[in-house]
Amino acid sequence: MSRIPPSADRVTALRSRQRRGPSGRTVLSIALAVGLLLASGLLLATGTPAAAADGLDVADPVVEPDAADAGTTTTHEVTVAAGGVTDAATISVAFPAAFGDGGAGAIAPVDADDVTVASGGDGNDGSGNGGGGDGEGGDGGDGTDGSAGVELVGDPTVDDGTVAVDVAVEGTDAAVDVALSLELTHPPAAGDHDVTATVDDEDGATASATSAAALSTAAAPAYLVDGEPRSTVFHGQVVTVAGLEPDESYTLRRGDADDSDPVLVETADDAGTVRVETAGLDADADYFLGGLDDPAAGDGFELVVHELDASSGDDTVADAGDGATTSLSVSSALRTDAYPVNVSAGGSLDADELFTVLTDGESPDDVDRDARPDDLEAATTTVGPSGFAVALYDPDVDGADDRVVLVDGGENDGTVSFAGLETTAYDLEVRAVDTGATDTATVRVEAADLDGSFGQDTYASPAGDLVEVSVDLGGADEGYVVVGGDRLSDPDAPSGYLDVLHVEGSPTITVNTRLVGTDAPTEDVYASDGTVVSYAHEYGPHTDAAATETFADLRFEDADGDAVADDLAGFRGAAGVGGIAGPLIPQRYRLTVGAGDALVVRDDGVVEPERPFARTHLVLTDPAFREEVRVSTAPSGSASEADSVGELLDGGVDRTNVTEGDRVVLGFEATGIWGALTHFADEEAVYESDGTGVAPLDELLAADEGLSMTVRQTNPGRNEPRTELDLGAASTGEAYLLFEEPEAVGDLGDGPTAGAFSLVLDTRGSAFTEAVSPGDEFAVEFALEGDAGERYRFDRSGSGPPGPFAADSATDDRLAPQFPYLSLDEGGVNATATFRIRPERLEYDRTTADGDLLAAPDNGTVSGTTTLHPATDLEAEIVSDAGPTPTVGSEGVEVTDDGRFSFDADVSASEPGHRVNVELYRDGSLYDSRALLVVSDPDDPFSFAIDDAPERVTVAEGEGLGNLTATVRNEGDIRGVDRLTLDVGDGRLAADERVRAWPDEAETVSFSGTTADLDPGEYAYTLAVDGDETDGVLVVEPSTDATIDPDAEDEDAEADDTDGDDGDVDGADGNGDDAAEDGETDGDESGAGDDDSAGGDDPGDSDDDPAAVPLPFGVGTREALGGTAVVGGTYLLGHWV
Repeated sequence: MSRIPPSADRVTALRSRQRRGPSGRTVLSIALAVGLLLASGLLLATGTPAAAADGLDVADPVVEPDAADAGTTTTHEVTVAAGGVTDAATISVAFPAAFGDGGAGAIAPVDADDVTVASGGDGNDGSGNGGGGDGEGGDGGDGTDGSAGVELVGDPTVDDGTVAVDVAVEGTDAAVDVALSLELTHPPAAGDHDVTATVDDEDGATASATSAAALSTAAAPAYLVDGEPRSTVFHGQVVTVAGLEPDESYTLRRGDADDSDPVLVETADDAGTVRVETAGLDADADYFLGGLDDPAAGDGFELVVHELDASSGDDTVADAGDGATTSLSVSSALRTDAYPVNVSAGGSLDADELFTVLTDGESPDDVDRDARPDDLEAATTTVGPSGFAVALYDPDVDGADDRVVLVDGGENDGTVSFAGLETTAYDLEVRAVDTGATDTATVRVEAADLDGSFGQDTYASPAGDLVEVSVDLGGADEGYVVVGGDRLSDPDAPSGYLDVLHVEGSPTITVNTRLVGTDAPTEDVYASDGTVVSYAHEYGPHTDAAATETFADLRFEDADGDAVADDLAGFRGAAGVGGIAGPLIPQRYRLTVGAGDALVVRDDGVVEPERPFARTHLVLTDPAFREEVRVSTAPSGSASEADSVGELLDGGVDRTNVTEGDRVVLGFEATGIWGALTHFADEEAVYESDGTGVAPLDELLAADEGLSMTVRQTNPGRNEPRTELDLGAASTGEAYLLFEEPEAVGDLGDGPTAGAFSLVLDTRGSAFTEAVSPGDEFAVEFALEGDAGERYRFDRSGSGPPGPFAADSATDDRLAPQFPYLSLDEGGVNATATFRIRPERLEYDRTTADGDLLAAPDNGTVSGTTTLHPATDLEAEIVSDAGPTPTVGSEGVEVTDDGRFSFDADVSASEPGHRVNVELYRDGSLYDSRALLVVSDPDDPFSFAIDDAPERVTVAEGEGLGNLTATVRNEGDIRGVDRLTLDVGDGRLAADERVRAWPDEAETVSFSGTTADLDPGEYAYTLAVDGDETDGVLVVEPSTDATIDPDAEDEDAEADDTDGDDGDVDGADGNGDDAAEDGETDGDESGAGDDDSAGGDDPGDSDDDPAAVPLPFGVGTREALGGTAVVGGTYLLGHWV
């Protein structure tokens, strides 16, 4: 219904009437004022106020058009103007009882679109019903200025002839205009109707005004059919003549005013109507109603015969597939609007079958049967793809069992389907409900030429896994797939299983072969993108077909068409198919697709649908098991961080040494377990999700499925608990399953099968019963358990199908768990692996005693070894203040699979002796920071040379060699320590003294602590340091007896302590010299990288790593002091090893 806003002229007139009154005067006479005051007093005295005391008022409502014919339905606009409205109010319009709930008229429902509200005029001027003032406004003032906002609140209501509207306004004393578009059905009797407008504000004030005779119902006779005026009436319709005088007698006449004959006499009822049944009148004539003595024709109506035409788009249709549908059209020459028609089929189809045909396949089972011929508008209708609105008759209506009604069938067409009906001819009789006009459309149903198929000739899958089977019904809407029911090469050996699936469309079915034959529901066993229902899994084999919703029309027959069973269990017996003791074993199973209403066991014992289309075979093969566990590592992170195995292992390393904090990835390969794993994951195909939490695996391991997995520590300490994997306590971030892409199975078809999965464990989390620590060693075992000569068997103690994992071993302690698919001659099989946890380490190849790095200007490579994962994100940042401005450079650091790393510090702009800072970042966070010293030769950062030594030295036999001194200079880039060696007489006397010096600094070294234990004579000696040598002659003279001078001995002792004093000074400098002295050793271990820990495939992998002895220097006779180098030394994150 469209909204009709009030016209400007009407609103102006309405406001004028409100302000000025009917006379139009703007100033009241004294007499009129006195009269009004007297009238007000009288009203107060009688208790019926004309208006609210607070200035609320309302004008007489206006109705346009103000008249309509009796019995007709007309849209009227009702306008109400109210004043003095504050905040909120309800404005209502009341019609007389003729339009109320018990009246002969009616008001149609009203919504917000039928209402217009607006701010009105300039409000209350004190002269209206609100009173107050002297006509110029008085105490009432002029109210609002019309600018207040007005808003409709909620939807209007209709209650027993009264329409109410709620409004909200801004401000006080507001004027409000309301316009309503109302669809009114006038009563059949003529008369005038008062209309009252009322305004109620939220404070309880009320004002009302009534327009007398604001609406009229015309007295002229109106000829109505179904409430609508009609000049042409079809034979058989009922005509209601309205607008007559109640209880008056009228004559129905045939003809016109000049020449007419009386037909019958009728008396108008209390509502002023006469009901004319046209079924008994002559057609093709004019009729009118007049008084007994008055033959005036009035309007009248023409009575004509209704001729109906019912036709189908095809004379012949199929009983299945696309060819089962055609169109049905119902039309007539003179009618254009839709009208109800009944449809029957001469008893060959009942009401339910007609309903399915006319709704293009909809089911009538849940439809209310409430249609009645005299109130079809209230009937429950079903509009299927056909386009017809179909209703089922109330069972109390005659003929309700074999006819339906198309509520809008006349002058309409739609699609109808004869799928599933018997092959014969059907006469669809269409009869107009109101006229009885009839026509018949005949449709012949013939057997469809269907050619359903499977996607492959053979489907192959390991037993216990999933296999996808695609079904094409060849155009049929529904059909059956028989699973099993055939015999193998041995004619006396049945396949051992039989089920039937009802399918619709052409679905792809994912068969979970592990669940077949159990009490698992259809959707778990035969997951599909279409509609699939399994008899065995949905209802149970012992349920009668008639008691099921899906298979109620399915018959179980032999080759002669005789019934052999009422349920699937009985039919299995008739076909010689036994039950299954456990899950489906590796074997061939036949699949047959077809249609019809029966399953037939042929003479050769093979079961197939009544109309078979095609067959294929499901070949279940022996599952495979890889007797190896792949152990890989991934960088530290959440176990569920990666979306796929490929992503996780993209930078992974296959190794059994797992750095603490990293993830260990255990890879397994097995088939025959994926159906069970999918079941516990509650997914259609678990491997299609890429990954999932470990709960499904934990549940599978807990079931008596003959499957086990352990990850157990092998080297617990004394009185320490053994650490084991605990999947039940692990969160998704601590343990996670990833699945690899399924692969094809040989040449037995292209159906995919899963085989590999990875268990990802975060060694930082609580996936283990105890915290994992460096040095822990673990053994992994994944096993299929079983004993030769035994088989997995279901627990058959119950009456129905067994549970999917109800193994007899679960209730019988004498039986061990058995993997379902092991052959009788097979025992268990397992896959094992080991791994150990090692500490996180980072070692540089060249460092000083303080851990400073060394590099040359022409080669800034910094290298070392680490146990960090190769996929770890490492970046080195080099900060140098060489040159006019500081520079910052960054380099990516790659870790190789064998644990080596290197990066270029690029110190080409720095001179030897310069210091830069190197910061190493791991995953964006600072991991290590240290200085880098620039030297000419990192492998030899300092170099000693002998500047001066005596050519000839004389000492007494047995005395110290205090006279044998040498000056040694450091010609390198950093302070160093070396040994100055003395060789006398080709090894007859040997000694050495420590030398240490800053770059370009000389130190005098004395051998006073060495005694000349030589016979008197001359001996050649050689002094050597860092490859530099000098020769001389040592003269040993015979000793002379002399008194020992204690003071001289003290001086010698002080001289001997010089080195130690220097060490104390150096130690005070914080350069670590004391530590260097303590660890000073002799030997030839000064080569860079000679230590085993500096190279090799896997740093820290050696079994004796935990027993490594700390070596502050200990790698040779040369040392670097005060921030200089120990060549070949090892520095580990702040401490020496």
